[in-house]
Order: sequence, then C-alpha cells, then structure tokens
Amino acid sequence: MYYLATNNKSGASAQFYLLEEVREFLQAQQDSDDYYVREVIPCRGCNSPDSYEQSDAYGISTGYWCDDCYEHRYPYRKDRYYDYLNAGEHLDGDY
Repeated sequence: MYYLATNNKSGASAQFYLLEEVREFLQAQQDSDDYYVREVIPCRGCNSPDSYEQSDAYGISTGYWCDDCYEHRYPYRKDRYYDYLNAGEHLDGDY
C-alpha cells in the first residue's frame, strides 16, 4: 500500500509510503490545494495501481486484483460453486 499525490493542474505525481511523508510534502508545496491524494493498494498479480477488492461467490474477499489478472492469473477456482439448489439449502413451497 502506498499513497499517490497527483497535481490536478500539471498532472505530476509523487509516491509515498507513509502518511506523514504526504503531510510534509503538502505542507512544503505552495499550491497544496491543487493536489489529490489517494491510497493505492496494487494488484496482487501485476502491481497495477488500477485494482479494487474482488470477492468470490460467497462475498468473501479474495484480495485486490485488476480485472485482467483476476480473469487470467487468479490461482484458485472461480467456477460457479454457489448453486444453492445443489447444496441442499433450498426449500420448496410444498414441504
């Protein structure tokens, strides 16, 4: 996890690993209001900053993955094992 400070006007960005470093950087800048800071958790497959938390069929988090890595590099099964009709978790109305 790291922090990415991007200047909205110039597009220049700086990367920091501690929140204290971000605060010091923004205090040293004259135009600190022009910066946008976001917390980045990189993809587990390719370290891309454009990742988000993926989850399995039960809603359990599988980590932060980009879409491409989740489709092609995710090491565990993703098939549709959440079929409640086959798992005995469904009751019909005529019981």
